[in-house]
Amino acid sequence: MRKIIATLGAALLALFAWTAPAQASTGGSGNPHFVYITPSVSGSNLVVNFKEAGVGAGASVTVSTAATYDFVLGCINGGSNHPKASNKTAFSSSQSASQTFTANAGGNVVANLTLTPPANQLSYLTCPSGQTTTLLSASWTDLSITDATNSITVNVPGTWTVS
Repeated sequence: MRKIIATLGAALLALFAWTAPAQASTGGSGNPHFVYITPSVSGSNLVVNFKEAGVGAGASVTVSTAATYDFVLGCINGGSNHPKASNKTAFSSSQSASQTFTANAGGNVVANLTLTPPANQLSYLTCPSGQTTTLLSASWTDLSITDATNSITVNVPGTWTVS
């Protein structure tokens, strides 16, 4: 009886050892985490470069990013002057972007997402006749990045000024 149990145990152990590497190479994720998140301004856009590791080779992950676009509009006359301080108004708009990525053979996703300001931002302020609505300043704040597939969110502190 002991010999049968020992043989059966050895067979089960051999079967487990044989299948474990296959599961590790094709199955699930390891320890998903963002290695770096590097935001930068390009024009008026906020480009969020990132690397996420530990998601599993060939895995699909949906990553999204969101931030607040704060901007100040003013009315400028034909002489390029800002005639009245009251014709200057601050606005905020929440912007987001999302995409599904496929991890490389090492289980990493190295990519970027781009946040764009609202297309109609100049329509937020109406100027008097003879004056033009102008963007006076803008910046991005409250940045976050989320891997929805693995339920990971990272808040990135900072302010990125549009020049």
